[in-house]
Amino acid sequence: MVTPPVLAQRRAILDGELGDVASVRRSVGGWLRDWGLEPLVEDVELVASELTTNAILHAGGALDVVVEKRGEGVRVVVRDERPDVVPGPTAPLPRLPGPGDSSTVETADDELERLVRSLYERTTTGRGLLVVEAYSDAWGVDVDTAVKGVWAEVGTGRPQRAVADLPAGVPPAGGVPVHLQGVPVRLVLFSAANLDDLVREVQTTDFEAGEARELAVLADRLAQETAGQREPLRAAARAAVQTRTRTIDVELQVPPGQVGVLSRFVGLTDQVEHLCRTGVLISGPPTPEITAFRRWFIDELGRQVAGTAPTRCPFAT
Repeated sequence: MVTPPVLAQRRAILDGELGDVASVRRSVGGWLRDWGLEPLVEDVELVASELTTNAILHAGGALDVVVEKRGEGVRVVVRDERPDVVPGPTAPLPRLPGPGDSSTVETADDELERLVRSLYERTTTGRGLLVVEAYSDAWGVDVDTAVKGVWAEVGTGRPQRAVADLPAGVPPAGGVPVHLQGVPVRLVLFSAANLDDLVREVQTTDFEAGEARELAVLADRLAQETAGQREPLRAAARAAVQTRTRTIDVELQVPPGQVGVLSRFVGLTDQVEHLCRTGVLISGPPTPEITAFRRWFIDELGRQVAGTAPTRCPFAT
């Protein structure tokens, strides 16, 4: 199928900070109305918002949002400077036994796998990209050595294509090699889903002045700064789900100064938990186990950066 030509284009350069998602949504709606594409406004606003939120959550830093009118449809591209953090395709998981499956008897392990499956679906590409897939004709990723662009088309009729792989020559972030051993997949996915819910709510809520807004701004900044260390662990956990592996061993490259940033980020979750419990935020607070797991993660990074040998993760699978 021939891609429709670009008839008009609008662009927004963003800092990747609190409030950008709402700004993108408003701008996109105005651009489409100017182009006479009002029937597409709701879907494209949603797609653009989710692409922007996903970039803020998982890449961080400056963003370039481009919206193009192509024929009677629209193409949205959100570019960031993290080509090493590439969302993967929403591939189906291996089949699990169902309640009505006469050939199998469901066990506690099967129930755990169902839970892991649900968490996997929420974190495979970021929950937002699952929404993008549902509301767009096609979406994908274009990557070079310096920039990544996640795009989606609405109303163009273009068929889906595979998501790009990370190209050769894109180096991982430099730092001290850290080896995490025996990390339970379920805890990685639990922690990721809870954190994404909290950060997504922070990104899309217009807090009034005061403590809640100050925490929201700080959480937003720290989430961006720590994405490089959190994303490889998530990626390894998602890959493990495909093979029904319960624990993972992961090597990270951790700049020494990043341990302090991660520590502040985890410490901030204690304050955010208070906002959850008092109803300022509607997202659920992390469980005590997730909080303890996050603290082990930071402590283990700090110990290894300081020269201590790796220790196996002490949490149950």
